[in-house]
Amino acid sequence: MIYIGSDHAGYAQKQKVIEYLKKNDIEYIDVGPFNEERTDYPIYAKLVCENIKDEQDKGILVCGSGIGMSICANRYSHIRACLAVNKKMAYLGRHHNNANVLVLQGRNKCTCTNIKITKTFLNETFDGGRHIDRINMLSFTK
Repeated sequence: MIYIGSDHAGYAQKQKVIEYLKKNDIEYIDVGPFNEERTDYPIYAKLVCENIKDEQDKGILVCGSGIGMSICANRYSHIRACLAVNKKMAYLGRHHNNANVLVLQGRNKCTCTNIKITKTFLNETFDGGRHIDRINMLSFTK
C-alpha cells in the first residue's frame, strides 16, 4: 500500500501525484490534508509513517521544500525517507538505501518532475548486498 500525505504547501503537488497513482491503478491511501488550508507537516508525516507496517508498504510525503517532512519521517526507526529532487536521487534512494518513503518538494518542482521521480521510486528495487550492512548501521542508541 502507498500512504500519501502533505502539508498545505505540498497539497497541490500531492493531488497531481494522486492523479498519477489513480491513472496507473496503484493502490493508495490519502491521509490528508484534504484542502489547502494552513496546516503542520509533522501531523501528516506521522500519519504516513505510522501506517507503514511492512516491506510492501511505501509512503509519499510532500511539503514546500521537502526538508521538514524528511526530518520528521526519519525520526521513525522503521522509516528510510529520501528527499528526491530528481530521478537519480529516487533511484539511489531505492537501490542503495532501500528507502520506503519518498519526499517531494511542493514549491520547487514542476508536476512533471515530481511524477517522474514518483514513478522511478515506485518501480525500482533494493540492490541488497553491501548496502544491507550500511542500512543496519542506521539504528543508533544513545
